[in-house]
Amino acid sequence: NKVSDASSVLTHADRIIRNSKELLVTLNGIQSKFSVTSLNLCAADIREVMSRALDQFKCEGVGIEYSADEHPLPVLLDPQHMKEVFINILNNSLQAMPQEPRLLCIEMHKNKFWVDISISDNGCGIAKDNLDKIFIPFFSTGNRQENWGLGLSYCYRVIMAHQGRIFEIGRAS
Repeated sequence: NKVSDASSVLTHADRIIRNSKELLVTLNGIQSKFSVTSLNLCAADIREVMSRALDQFKCEGVGIEYSADEHPLPVLLDPQHMKEVFINILNNSLQAMPQEPRLLCIEMHKNKFWVDISISDNGCGIAKDNLDKIFIPFFSTGNRQENWGLGLSYCYRVIMAHQGRIFEIGRAS
C-alpha cells in the first residue's frame, strides 16, 4: 500500500518538475525578448508603418477616424518594431471598448522635429490608480489567461529605444 502511494507521489512530483521546467524555458524566452531591444533603423514614412499595422489589426465593428499630414512623415525608425508597437496599442484600445459604438481616433502630425501620434478610443480608460503602472512588465488589468501584461511594456521599451516618448492620458476615475 505504501509503495503505491509513493509511486503516485513520484508521478505527481515528476509532472510538477516537468511543467516547472517548461515554464522556466517560456519565461527565459520572454525575458530575452524584452532584455535588449536592438533596432534596425532606416528612414521610413511613419504613415506607411501605421497603415501596415492597421492592415493586420482585427478591427471588425470598430469605427476608425484617421487624420495625418498629407505630406510624408519621414522618421528614422525600425519599421517592424514600430508596427508591433502600433498593433499593441490598437489592441489595448480594442480591449478597452467592450460595447458599441466602438471608435478609434488616430492622428499623426509633424510638430517641429517630432511626429506627434495620438491614438484614442471611446473606451473606459485606465483607472488613475493604475496609470503609473501601465508600462511595468506583467502589469495588467485584463484577463490573465489572455493578457500577460507585456504589450505596453514592450511599447515603452521600443519607443524609448527610438528616443521617443509615450504616455497615457487617463480619463477613468
